[in-house]
Amino acid sequence: MDDELAAAERAQRLNERTKVFLMKKFVESADQDERKMRRAEEMFPDFVFDQTTDAH
Repeated sequence: MDDELAAAERAQRLNERTKVFLMKKFVESADQDERKMRRAEEMFPDFVFDQTTDAH
């Protein structure tokens, strides 16, 4: 049971990291494209998009 729980937690963390990575890639590709930026904000409403810094 503990192994299953640990595996589920690892999968969840990987899923979250993957989601953040994909959001960052989407934002980078949408750089300067306001229409895509609005779409990104709709797709990921819980993510804070900061266009003033180049954070990696």
